[in-house]
Amino acid sequence: MSAGGFRLDPDELAVLAAATDDLAEAARTAAGRAQPITPDAYGYVGAGFGTLAYLASMDGAGAIDELAAATARAAATLRAELAGYAEAERSATAAFDGLAR
Repeated sequence: MSAGGFRLDPDELAVLAAATDDLAEAARTAAGRAQPITPDAYGYVGAGFGTLAYLASMDGAGAIDELAAATARAAATLRAELAGYAEAERSATAAFDGLAR
């Protein structure tokens, strides 16, 4: 499909959407496996460090959750764009088919 010098290969966009879905799934899996170490795991001597490490690991786990959600939204957007382009192509083809009759 092309318009105004812009070209779109629906098959390539579908492959990109599927790959983005795979990335989202990998991020969801990583987010589900994130298990921050609690501060008491560092013992009495490492208590101060343990609290900071725990807080940082919670931030990291939250970032992975956000990455998974954002990647899933990107995949959904790619699929929606693909559907939009396909509908535009069908509409344009139908308009020309009507002229030929």
